[in-house]
Amino acid sequence: MDSDDDDGDTFDENSLKKYWESIRAKYQSHTIDAPTLSSSQTSALPPNWTVVHITVTEDKRALFVTRQRGGSDPDGDPLVFCVPLKGRRENAVGQEEDEHLTFEDALGELKEIVRLSDNGTKDAIHIKGDDQTARARWWKERGDLDTRMRELLENIEFCWLGAFKVRLFSSVLESF
Repeated sequence: MDSDDDDGDTFDENSLKKYWESIRAKYQSHTIDAPTLSSSQTSALPPNWTVVHITVTEDKRALFVTRQRGGSDPDGDPLVFCVPLKGRRENAVGQEEDEHLTFEDALGELKEIVRLSDNGTKDAIHIKGDDQTARARWWKERGDLDTRMRELLENIEFCWLGAFKVRLFSSVLESF
């Protein structure tokens, strides 16, 4: 038994897995349709707010990205983009195919960053307060994970959103 269960609560891994699978099944059935995207969904929000919603298709080959303004603007129809996750350009004859950031690649990298972060957080308890070398190494590892996360997000922004980000986020910047 794990020593972390001091409060008497036990977490059955199978029960937890079943719970999250039920949550996934519940929300996976939600699809993008006109009523979901209607401005009435955001009418209760302040008019200077912008909501960006990102959904990946079931086959993981495209994103649907919507942008909606808050408030009850009659011209507040949502802006909707379908962004392919694979290359948007055809390669010239004889040119090697560029590598693309796939959904699975991005998800794998995110999971690895989270796993390493969790492990580092758990290991921090074993670092003695007066061990400056261990503390410096721990903070360097945290900084390296921050860098990996920033690079992943930059790759997602560049590879997936590309030119779409200008149109999507221009009104977000206008509100500042």
